[in-house]
Amino acid sequence: MWIKRLDAGARSRLTDDEADERWPLWKPGTDSIAFVSTRGGRMDVWMKRADGLGEAVLVIDAEPLIANLAWSPDGEWLILRTSGPRAQEGARDILGFRPGVDTVPVTLMADPGFDEMYPEISPDGRFIAYQSTETDRHEVYVRPFPDVDSGRWQVSVDGGRQPRWSPRGDELFFQGPDGQMMVVEVQLEPAFQYGVPTELFEADDGWYAGDILGHFFVVTPDAQRFLMARSVTPAAASGEAEPAVRAVLVNNFMEEVKVRVPIP
Repeated sequence: MWIKRLDAGARSRLTDDEADERWPLWKPGTDSIAFVSTRGGRMDVWMKRADGLGEAVLVIDAEPLIANLAWSPDGEWLILRTSGPRAQEGARDILGFRPGVDTVPVTLMADPGFDEMYPEISPDGRFIAYQSTETDRHEVYVRPFPDVDSGRWQVSVDGGRQPRWSPRGDELFFQGPDGQMMVVEVQLEPAFQYGVPTELFEADDGWYAGDILGHFFVVTPDAQRFLMARSVTPAAASGEAEPAVRAVLVNNFMEEVKVRVPIP
């Protein structure tokens, strides 16, 4: 894991363990970063200071494999998404953990018939947005938090993935069915209300198409920019034109060989 100063600042390496380390997430109001690491042979949650001082500390040694992370705004809840075989429907659930309070993660949403992914807590800490396959396709839903069973609203209409709240709490962004960025106006007070999703901008061919791995975009704190992952081929990265794929059919191959390599 690395830390990069925006926009054109230097970057520094945060971890140098041989294990795979993924999904870094700043803990609100602190200089610490939570992340998932395979050190120890499992995908557990660790924490380390952002300035690199000190050793990483194990936060959650959980039985299920952990993937995506999300903090509540007050830093009291760490929301987890479990991982499982890619083709196994229902293997991805959403759990909650309160560091210093809970000894094991508690189940928030875990239906065995479909996946729940990409949890994201609203800026006021009262709602959780997530992605689910309960309608046989990926859609975006919102529930109250932490009492997730007291309500449920489907926010997307024709498919949606990877919800992200605006830092102001008045909008919810997500990836549409064709990869485009969608936005829906929401109201958190006095009760949750939402409008009709609209397209914010079209998808670029190079944008990462989100799947079960992790968020492909984040919203800046001022809600004015998106930081997005892009899939770039080596040729595109160097500015060169990507070579076209060619197939060559050769008839009478042995005759061609005799001409080019005469046999005495």
